[in-house]
Amino acid sequence: MGKLYLLLFLSLPVLSQDQDQNRAWKLSVAAAATGTILDVQSSWGGYELNPVVGRGIFGVRQTVAVSVVTAGVMAFEYLLLRKHHRYARVLTWTNYIVAGAHTGAAVRNWRH
Repeated sequence: MGKLYLLLFLSLPVLSQDQDQNRAWKLSVAAAATGTILDVQSSWGGYELNPVVGRGIFGVRQTVAVSVVTAGVMAFEYLLLRKHHRYARVLTWTNYIVAGAHTGAAVRNWRH
């Protein structure tokens, strides 16, 4: 699992210099989704404090909530980029930040 984190981290500078902004954005979506999946896996069975996701033991209800929010954000980005390509770079970096935040949360969860 650590090798996956390292590979993702090392690929970020290369992906940000990609001339094809659409491709870079798609890769950032994959990174954000991967980080979200890692966070969900690491949270499963633990106590969730986030009221947006639903307080309590992390299970199916919280997984659905996280999935709906993630899918909604990605759909919004997709629709926005269809008409406004100038936001591609900002959204790409935003997705990488989200990926890092979720991956960091997963690492923290697995350490406790």
